[in-house]
Amino acid sequence: MAEKKSTIILKVDLHCHKCKKKINSILCKLQDRYNIETIDYDEKKNTVTLTGPFCPHRLAKKLCCKACKLIREIEIVDKPCRDK
Repeated sequence: MAEKKSTIILKVDLHCHKCKKKINSILCKLQDRYNIETIDYDEKKNTVTLTGPFCPHRLAKKLCCKACKLIREIEIVDKPCRDK
């Protein structure tokens, strides 16, 4: 059975080079663990879009722990999370 893809939009200050480097480092470390398929950076809107077959609530909670000072807002677009 195919899992539904989830999308999370993070609002981060991408004009700051240190902030962009830190959020990139954190997302690269979490990419394999949480099955993040794509990471798209939009510097004009200061957003990072994550898509993949992950539980958006678990990933959002982990991102709050790891990068709470960097992330201004977390928006969960889809909610297909089903925990067993």
